[in-house]
Amino acid sequence: AYFNTILVDLWGDVPVDVSAGTPDYPTPFQPGMVIYQNALADLDLAIQMLERLSPVVVTGDLIFQGKSSAWQKVARSLKLQLLMTTRLVNSNIAADIKAIVDDELISVPGDDFSFVFSKAPGQNHPWFELAYSGDNRFQYIDYQVIEALYGDDPTEEELKYLGGFLGRDRANPRGIPDDGDQRLLPGLYPAGGLFDTERLIFPKDNTDGDNGVFPILTS
Repeated sequence: AYFNTILVDLWGDVPVDVSAGTPDYPTPFQPGMVIYQNALADLDLAIQMLERLSPVVVTGDLIFQGKSSAWQKVARSLKLQLLMTTRLVNSNIAADIKAIVDDELISVPGDDFSFVFSKAPGQNHPWFELAYSGDNRFQYIDYQVIEALYGDDPTEEELKYLGGFLGRDRANPRGIPDDGDQRLLPGLYPAGGLFDTERLIFPKDNTDGDNGVFPILTS
């Protein structure tokens, strides 16, 4: 439900029922409204199933450790989000929203639907892995930002200034300079990197950072 509606928000009608590589791909496209309706129906079914009492012990849940009540809050909160997105085309929106807000939703940080990464090497946030691995392969801010700041034809001095931490002219054929201590790095949130304390260091280990996080639905 979450990812299918994200696809609709980004591109409109999408082929969610056909796998890539099959003869029918990428058609037929499903209307975005139909995808949203199916997602809402899936969430209603999920809420009903999560409310059942079950002796089954869930293992391998990396987010809520099998806590059914937490997943119920996620399902209701996602349903509320989808209802708000479709409010202009839903004649029953007031009643639908009232029915969901009377139940428990994600309301405090402890309820957040987020994936928390480890601080163990190789299990960090992807941005941390790219930026703090020793060679800073983190994606520079692109050249369009330079154009927005300095116009279509920045001067040589402006390019020299920007070269360290906003990336270089994409047509520059020279090799990468020894500028590792000047490049842009992601900070504490969400990558779990360093907080800017103005120390002139380039850490290879996350000794001062925190666990990176991928926020999905938060309070």
